[in-house]
Amino acid sequence: MNSAIISRPEPLPEQARFINDIDSFFSLVTSLRSKQGNTGIAFHSLRAVPAQGIRAALKILSEEQIDCPIHIHIAETLKEVEACMGFYGLTPVQWLFENVDIDRRWCLVHATHLTGWEVDKLAASDAVVGLCPTTEANLGDGIFRFEKFLTDGGKFGIGSDSNISVSPVEELRWLEYGQRLITHRRNIGATGTEPHVGNFLWNNAARGGDQALGSDIHGPEPGESTGL
Repeated sequence: MNSAIISRPEPLPEQARFINDIDSFFSLVTSLRSKQGNTGIAFHSLRAVPAQGIRAALKILSEEQIDCPIHIHIAETLKEVEACMGFYGLTPVQWLFENVDIDRRWCLVHATHLTGWEVDKLAASDAVVGLCPTTEANLGDGIFRFEKFLTDGGKFGIGSDSNISVSPVEELRWLEYGQRLITHRRNIGATGTEPHVGNFLWNNAARGGDQALGSDIHGPEPGESTGL
């Protein structure tokens, strides 16, 4: 379900297969869920999917009583935030929280450029933030406000996005290194209950990833050592 937020240009030939109206989109969802029950839905972003498309899709989920993961790329770049502000008068994450019921089904991918209020809302929502540090670095997107998010009790997972790296260890390393660079301190990913940075990052990313995928393969329990 893709369309540009303002001008809605025609898709390039290689993009055409990603363009769906609400009927064709849910035809795909239904087909996939018949083969894999925990298949979810993903809106590319507020800059690519119109608000009415998001509302229509969520309405169908509610009417059909489909409980599944819901993912969206959001606030990845400053340009995206500025475009959303110009069109909706709200930042992408602010628009989402003011118009949609964000709960544990949701995974907000990137969420790089957030205000303090947005970090608080996201952490309290029980949703997962999906972080892709090597891609975010490669594209020059920015650095997520990870320390505040952890302090607020937020849940996170990690991913590859554009497959700059497909190593979860590498993603987690650069997630934490990025925080060291902006805070000028070490061990940002350690907490009072789990002082081992590697264990904390791996265990929490595994649990966040399970939730974001609607998976029945559960990550390590709190306090369980990974051997990292």
